[in-house]
This record gives sequence, structure tokens and C-alpha cells, in this order.
Amino acid sequence: MKEYTIIVLAVFLFVLLLNKVLKTKVFSDRRACLRYYGIAVFLLLIWDNYAIWAGHWAFKEEMILGIRILYMPIEQFVFLFDIIFFVAILWEYFERKSKIN
Repeated sequence: MKEYTIIVLAVFLFVLLLNKVLKTKVFSDRRACLRYYGIAVFLLLIWDNYAIWAGHWAFKEEMILGIRILYMPIEQFVFLFDIIFFVAILWEYFERKSKIN
């Protein structure tokens, strides 16, 4: 498996584990999932594809699977998922914790 693919999948598993450990409900509310992911992905798909097309950053072909959404490797798409839900999980956890204190 490609190196970037492994890293992104490891982060994905970490996000799922963090959700379980912190007992957040980010993934249980489908509307919230769509809201978090839909808005961010729409904006980030535009930004990432533009940045790759314009040459602001690039991905080594030997590090990725080669499956792309326009210019963006599928691994980058998964990474967007990872980051969006990582932030949502932490946000929910700390919001809940602040209400307790």
C-alpha cells in the first residue's frame, strides 16, 4: 500500500477511536454529519483542486493510489474527512465538558 494512503487510513482509524473514547455523538446524527462534511468538502474540493491545478502543491504518484477527484487524490479527500470530523469530535467533547463544569 502507498505511504500517504497508510497515513490517511491510520488517521481515519484514530478519529473513529477518538469518537468512541470521548463518547461523542458526531457520527450518530446523520444530519450533523452531512452538515459538517457537506459544507467543508464543497469548499475544500474547490480550494484543493485549484491549489493542485495551480501548482501550489503536488502529490508524488508513488505515494498515492492514483485515484483522483478532478486533480485531488482520493487520499486527500479522506484526509479532509479525517480533519473535519476530528475537529467536530473535539468541539463536541469540549463543549459537553464545559457544560459540566
